Amino acid sequence: SVLLLSVYITITSTSIPSKISIKEIPIYLWFVGAIFSLSGLLIYYYAIPRLGISQTIVYGLLSQLFFSALASHFGWFGMPIYALSIQRIFGLLLISSGVFIFSTQ
Repeated sequence: SVLLLSVYITITSTSIPSKISIKEIPIYLWFVGAIFSLSGLLIYYYAIPRLGISQTIVYGLLSQLFFSALASHFGWFGMPIYALSIQRIFGLLLISSGVFIFSTQ
């Protein structure tokens, strides 16, 4: 994946970011990804022996989906704001019902 990402960046990049633009990035953005990754790994480490690998991954993806819906609704981390519309709520409920069906079998 690192190789594919490197190729993609090489092909699509028009220029290398300047030191000034890198310094303009808020300090919390450098660490928030690490904090979320560490907490996710710890939760997976705890949940896999109790729920099984497939259930843990399904619940992890579902929680990421709901978190991203909330983050975009409230504009967290400088994201553009997309309000939770009826269509988005219906989509979240539809995916959640699929997860429920998957977990009861």
